[in-house]
Amino acid sequence: MKIEYVLTDVDGTLTSVDKTGGMARSILSHFQEAAGCGDIPPSDVCISKTLAKYGISPEKFASKLREDLAQHTVLRPDAAAFLRFCRASGRKLYTATTNSKYIALLKLSLGGFTEEDFCGFFGGDAFGDPLGKGAPAYFPSILAALGSTGENVAMIGDEPDFDLYPAVRAGIGTVIMVDLAQREDVCRKDGAYFVNSLLHAEKIIGNEEP
Repeated sequence: MKIEYVLTDVDGTLTSVDKTGGMARSILSHFQEAAGCGDIPPSDVCISKTLAKYGISPEKFASKLREDLAQHTVLRPDAAAFLRFCRASGRKLYTATTNSKYIALLKLSLGGFTEEDFCGFFGGDAFGDPLGKGAPAYFPSILAALGSTGENVAMIGDEPDFDLYPAVRAGIGTVIMVDLAQREDVCRKDGAYFVNSLLHAEKIIGNEEP
């Protein structure tokens, strides 16, 4: 069956970071500086949704975070090529990540991608479960939102415990794991394809023999 929907994790799957962990300063510290305040109440921890409350320009704040991210994080060339392939071949792209839509878009923008390149964003906050992406209902909820039973869906990730096993349990038909340290270009195990570059995922998504 043709793969119509492609779900992708972001951190480690599309991006690589240096030893700093991706940012020189935390998002919270950037927010506190912009807001001119110290501690913020727990109700405001979803920073992207409370910028206006503190009189912070969303555009300027995003630009500041992007500058920080760009010092230590890259959206890998193979990942950028894979996303362009999915778009060009008519697949519908969605994020499936712990990142909120706001943070996912910041990281994707490092490769020149915008909201228009994706059909939707399934962040850890997408379904209101405090366990986020780790919730047992996370992938079943995505399939319900897509109106799919999973056979025409692919999940791309790098952490088996969060990207592979729960996706397979939910019925997602194709799972691709990125392992940059893997010697083989492509191998099969645990019901998934393991690749050392997303360039090899194009044939898998295209239902060709990799």
